[in-house]
Amino acid sequence: MRIRPGSEWDSETFDKEDLTGADLRGCVFSECDFVGCTLTDADLSRAVLDDCSFRGGDMSTCKVTDAKLRGVRFKDARLRGVLWADVYQLGLDLSFVGSNLSYSSFYGLHLRDFVATKCTLHEVDFGEAILKGADFSESDLAGALFHRTTLERVDFGSARNIALDLRNAKMKKIKLSLDGTIASLDLLGVEVVLG
Repeated sequence: MRIRPGSEWDSETFDKEDLTGADLRGCVFSECDFVGCTLTDADLSRAVLDDCSFRGGDMSTCKVTDAKLRGVRFKDARLRGVLWADVYQLGLDLSFVGSNLSYSSFYGLHLRDFVATKCTLHEVDFGEAILKGADFSESDLAGALFHRTTLERVDFGSARNIALDLRNAKMKKIKLSLDGTIASLDLLGVEVVLG
């Protein structure tokens, strides 16, 4: 199946398509399913993805500059090094389950009800983002950055390797595991003695 820049697709299933480096600028995908597709280094600039799902596959280092992403769900996908911070923010709605987003950036985004459960989020940049109602259950956040981030009603309760710099984040009603709390206090130079 050949996808050209600016083409429109409605209720299509793309199965194991190799779209490595593909020019998908300005494409419109409505209610489409991408199953095991490779979009590594693809250019989705100014594309519209509305109520689409990605199961498996690899979208590492794809470009999403000014892309409109509404109701886009990723499951068991590889999305390393994606600059999500470049997407069009109005109506942004993303969720990730069991996916690898390491080395990606959500810098400065307003993410309401953001879901990244059972994910690998190594060194992901959430700096200056606003996260309200986010769920990071069972995710690995080793080296994730939350510098000057607003965190409100965020669930880190079962997340691993979380360390928040309490001096440089605004927090309200967050849930942290005991390990996450200890790691966060350690950044302040506080030694926690148990028992």
